[in-house]
Amino acid sequence: MPIPSSGALTLSTIQTEFGGTNPIGLDEYYAGGANVPSGTTGTNGAVPSSGAISISAFYGTSKFSISGGDPFVSGIGFISGAGTQAVTTSSASSGTITGGSSPYTFLWQYVSGDAFTPNTSTSSSTTFSTTITVGGAGEVTKTGVYRCRVTDNTSAVIFGPDCTVEATLTEIS
Repeated sequence: MPIPSSGALTLSTIQTEFGGTNPIGLDEYYAGGANVPSGTTGTNGAVPSSGAISISAFYGTSKFSISGGDPFVSGIGFISGAGTQAVTTSSASSGTITGGSSPYTFLWQYVSGDAFTPNTSTSSSTTFSTTITVGGAGEVTKTGVYRCRVTDNTSAVIFGPDCTVEATLTEIS
């Protein structure tokens, strides 16, 4: 159950949600550490992974995490002579969700590189498509990075690992 988004908040409440040892110290609760999943966010934004940390960083947070997921997906296309063709990748998975409060919503988001179209952008897994033009007896590769944003029914948000998406179109004669 998520930590309330306002009101009195104690170290004991944080320990109940995230686990930890006694005596309780805030240094046990950095995001990405042993108790708090990386990318944990709440009412006041992201829980710090280092540096200054305060109890108020935990308002609206929950032990909601994602593990696994596909770090790389690819697709290959062949075309006879110069031209343009759509290339679709294999399926990418957001990973395994633990904690949080179902139902979950999913949104595949662009991070960097070449743009692709997530074919089922609001699903926990998707394939990606792009259009590639090749000419002159060659090969063209596009590479982009996407990640899956997962929101639970309390509006807690986590992000899956970055997934590199690659598509190659090869001209054959």
